[in-house]
Amino acid sequence: MIDRYSSITLIRPFAIPERYIRIGFPVDANDEEIEAAEASGAFLDLDSFGSASALTSTTMRTTEMSVFFACLRLRQITSRINIEFGGKKTRQGGKNDTTARGVIYTGLDKLLKDLQHWRSSTPVFHSPKNLYEMQD
Repeated sequence: MIDRYSSITLIRPFAIPERYIRIGFPVDANDEEIEAAEASGAFLDLDSFGSASALTSTTMRTTEMSVFFACLRLRQITSRINIEFGGKKTRQGGKNDTTARGVIYTGLDKLLKDLQHWRSSTPVFHSPKNLYEMQD
């Protein structure tokens, strides 16, 4: 995330290529849930607990990690935007301008849909405690 922020801010290429980023998100659970799972002995480790809790979570809930996850998801989208439109791509011979424009518009439409989905899934805090929990 820091690489993406600094690279975009400084108008520099990413230091870490997308293909090398293979780490998942942290577990979306509060301390009490993790302690209860550990005490139950039902899970071998935090990864198995995280997999099970992700599968059983059917409602969009706000936790202590919600804003962090929203920021990570937004950074993933802006990273794809930068990869798609930020780099200087060489023009490929044999492709006409109409086909190239169609590819650009298709990519743009996908990114706009991803941004809209991100926006509609961001957490809503009815009593915000700090700046990051405010809807604006």
